[in-house]
Amino acid sequence: LAFSLVLLVESLDMTMTSFELNRTSPSTLRVPLWMPQATLPLGAALLVLQVVCKLVRDLAGLASGKEGSDRA
Repeated sequence: LAFSLVLLVESLDMTMTSFELNRTSPSTLRVPLWMPQATLPLGAALLVLQVVCKLVRDLAGLASGKEGSDRA
């Protein structure tokens, strides 16, 4: 969870910096770099969400006394 949160914060900072400074790729297309970089914080946010859901499910299983209730 900690790694995912650090990845989310740092990749969001990188993306916002690229957006604010209007950085573009050095190719002939001159694609704004924030567009492909935005996939990093998006993926990190989904990873954080998945970890939190798994944690809540595991804690609920422990509270109800059902251990090993992992579902695929």
